[in-house]
Amino acid sequence: MPEDVGGHAELARRIRTPVAVGEAMRNRYEFADWLGRRALRLAQPDVARTGITEAMSIAELASAHHVPVACHHSVGLGIALAAGIHVSSACADTRSSSTSRTPSRSRRASCAPRWPPGPRGSPCRPGPGWASTSTPT
Repeated sequence: MPEDVGGHAELARRIRTPVAVGEAMRNRYEFADWLGRRALRLAQPDVARTGITEAMSIAELASAHHVPVACHHSVGLGIALAAGIHVSSACADTRSSSTSRTPSRSRRASCAPRWPPGPRGSPCRPGPGWASTSTPT
């Protein structure tokens, strides 16, 4: 379970892969419990949820526990992504960044493949957007 701190601590002890946690947490106090119990090896604050000041506090706390930070970037708008990049660049031990590669529901609907394709093809295809209107055999 995502909220099982003890289970995560045991998992972090047993495997070599760093256990990344934090994208749903909101403040340093939540992170402090997980860090104190050694339940994560990669802190992932989401600046859209924590705010810049709190994300910096989380990064400092993680650094004090010798845990690297990888800011998580959820489906927030550009301003949240920009804030996360700024926080990442200011952190002492930022290894990487985390983001969702799945577009939002509204974006998925607009990029859904159409069959048969229209005269200009799908708007999400690379290139000029022209596609064949022939049907498969």
